Order: sequence, then structure tokens, then C-alpha cells
Amino acid sequence: MDVFDIKYFVKTEFFGYARELKLHVVSKLKPTNQPNNKFVIFSTGRSGSTLLVNMLNTNPQVHCTRELLRSKNIDPHKVIKISEQLCSKQVFGFKLLTYQLLNLQDTITDKKKFLEELSNNGYQIIYLERKNSLLQALSVLYAMQRNVWHYKNETKMKHTKITLPPERLANMIHEFEQFKIQERALLGDLPYLYLNYEKDLAKTANLKATVNKLEDHLNLSLQPPKLNLKKVTPKKLSSFLYNYQEISKFILSQKKYDQFTSPIIDTMF
Repeated sequence: MDVFDIKYFVKTEFFGYARELKLHVVSKLKPTNQPNNKFVIFSTGRSGSTLLVNMLNTNPQVHCTRELLRSKNIDPHKVIKISEQLCSKQVFGFKLLTYQLLNLQDTITDKKKFLEELSNNGYQIIYLERKNSLLQALSVLYAMQRNVWHYKNETKMKHTKITLPPERLANMIHEFEQFKIQERALLGDLPYLYLNYEKDLAKTANLKATVNKLEDHLNLSLQPPKLNLKKVTPKKLSSFLYNYQEISKFILSQKKYDQFTSPIIDTMF
């Protein structure tokens, strides 16, 4: 059974309204700007979106903020509009996670239309997908339970162990698989740059090509990324799970997970 996280509940349910009010006040006091280039990163969590934000921010004229809609808002459209107007850079972008659009922002009744309106208002969409929903689920659940989402190189890494019920893992994998189906439906025929976590971000050797894709799509120049982030989740289940044998047995017993385990089975178990 999941533990109720009161801090997360308060942040997502109430803090957004305070930030929204602050944005309105600041917009009355500061001069506004109109960036000539805008983009949105559309992705699920633990897909490399933080690395992608860092890559885009290597250009001094780019301000890519993180998750503008991470808490409930009265008017998400206004939050985005004011945020871009308060941006002093020529290029403005933000990250939009799938659950924020589908499950959190209740006032956005037509989710597909919301993305269409962003596109029509000049936002170039970068769709980032992580194919391996098993590793993605493990990463999210490990980070959630420890409340540690990123390590930097200079930070001393501490890998503590957790106990993970198999049914919780199964539910999270299913959620990610459903998100992927919904993401494609929401994007429909909209123009977007597709990036794949495993191919474009996870392999250091491929980062240069990814930078080139971003430069072409957004028509701007970028620097090689500073790889100052370390993976939070160890590769081997035994390194972060007390019940790794139970989880290993469960994963291998599910034929539907073969697509996720076949390329990485030697490193997981």
C-alpha cells in the first residue's frame, strides 16, 4: 500500500494557486517581453527531460524552465502566457509532463485542444519518449520512495534499499504504457520533434547528434551538454531492492515484460 505523501499533496493541490497569484502580481510590476522562439518538452517522468532542459539551456539566449504546471492552476493558459512574457531571453521553453496534462490540470477539459493551441501559438513541440517502461517504472518508484530525483557528479551518492511490492511495479508499468498510447493520440497530426531516451539521451556517444536535431528543429545553436547528472537508480536490482529476488521472479514470470528485459537482462539480475 502506498504511503500518503502530505507534502506532495499540498504542493500539487495548493501551491500552484499561490505561484499563479505571484505571477499575476509580478507581471504588473515588471516590463513584459515577447520571445521570438518558443518550445515545450512533452514527456513522462524519468525520461531524461532534465538532461534535455540542461542541453537547451547551454544557449545563453534560451530560458527553458522546468514544470510550469506541476501544481493545479485556475488558468494554466495564463500561467504559460505570463511566464513567457516575463522571460528576458529570446527563446522560452518549459517542460510538460503527461500526468500534469491528463490528471492534474482539471481546468484543461480538452487535452488535445490544449496542445493544438500551444502549437498554434508558436510553441514547437519536442516529444520525448522512453521505450522501456519497466526501467522507467523502477526509476520512478525508487525516486518516489526516497524523494531523491537527481544526483550531480559532485554530490556523494548514497544508494539505500527499498522494498517494492510486485503489484505496485506492475501498476506503474501499466500506467506508463497507457500514457504512451495517450501521448500519441494527443499529438495526432501536430508537428513535433521526436526524441527517444534510449537512443538520443542515454548514450553519451549519441548526444552530439541529439544536439544537432535540437538545433535544426528550434533554429538555434547549442553547446555540448555538461553531464553533471548521475543516475539515481542502480542497474542491478540487488543494489537497491531488499526483495530483489521476489521482483526478479515476478518480472521473469511475465511474458509481456520480455520486450523490456531482453536487451538488459544481464545487467538487471
